Amino acid sequence: MREYPASITMPFSYSEDVAAAIVSALRKGSAGEFYLAFGHEDALPGLDFFNTACQIAGSAHRVRPVDLDPDDPRVQSSYGESMVRLMRLRRPTPAFDNGHTRETLGYSPTPLQSAMRRTVDWLRSEGQIS
Repeated sequence: MREYPASITMPFSYSEDVAAAIVSALRKGSAGEFYLAFGHEDALPGLDFFNTACQIAGSAHRVRPVDLDPDDPRVQSSYGESMVRLMRLRRPTPAFDNGHTRETLGYSPTPLQSAMRRTVDWLRSEGQIS
């Protein structure tokens, strides 16, 4: 990926954290309750996410920001409906509050750097990246 819309933010969820939250919800949770199991950090710019992955993987490549007009028909045809929706989305700060999940289930998500390191290591062990 060479460029990514600068306006898009995303929450990050490490799979092992989500699995642990599900098990905790089954053991400690209450029927009908909602639990949010997302990463240690709040939603972060997509560029930060991708460039953190590149850095941890030891790649010199960096994804460049691109400012796009989601109302431009060329942007809509190139990026598609779901990406255009994300370009228009303005999340509050913080974007999400998982305090209830942390307090009720003892949820403690892995920080992005550690989760990304484990993910990169796993991808390498599976032959998906070199």
